Amino acid sequence: MKKALIAGLALASFVLYLGFTTQNVSASTAYRTVTTKSYAKSTPTYHAKNATKSVYMWNSTLTKKLHNLKKLSTYNLVRKKKR
Repeated sequence: MKKALIAGLALASFVLYLGFTTQNVSASTAYRTVTTKSYAKSTPTYHAKNATKSVYMWNSTLTKKLHNLKKLSTYNLVRKKKR
């Protein structure tokens, strides 16, 4: 009986030792995004938060102002083209 208890405690301490040891893992390359997917059921719409402020919508490269959202305060804008 005493031998079984000692063997059980030794086995339990060995399992705990294996569970708490840390493993050093290093990646060979940096992470990068392969694909992204949107799970939204509908296309998001954009609108001006404040109809009195002069806020501009810019092109994708942020070089030209496309619209002043103050003038389009009653419209909801939808993105058509997927990037």
